[in-house]
Amino acid sequence: MRYRYDAQQRKRFKTVELIVSEREWDPPAPRFAADAMVGVRVGFAEVEVREQVKQAGGRWNRSRKVWELRRYDEDFPLPSVLLNGRTAANRPLHVVVGSNVDEQQLVIITTYEPDALQWADNFSRRII
Repeated sequence: MRYRYDAQQRKRFKTVELIVSEREWDPPAPRFAADAMVGVRVGFAEVEVREQVKQAGGRWNRSRKVWELRRYDEDFPLPSVLLNGRTAANRPLHVVVGSNVDEQQLVIITTYEPDALQWADNFSRRII
């Protein structure tokens, strides 16, 4: 079961998936090496997203014209990235976002307030 949202109609739809067959399947090899840097395109007007990418440790690659973020392919249940931001009350906040390539969607896996004793560089690098 999952929820789909339509902002224009202001409706939430509860959907279910119906399995009609089953067969063996070998997952494809990862497209990127574990811990690889991957390019993320962020629109010029997406200032807030760009700041989140910076907070997550993203670096601008001038030649490729993309922001590069470390990708964690081995993460379960989905390959993920860590977004480092702040709450409205200016408290640190981490959001782990998974990438579901099959369904072309991003999934929020968890959010949490990072412990200042375990993180350095404005909560972007784990030290413990």
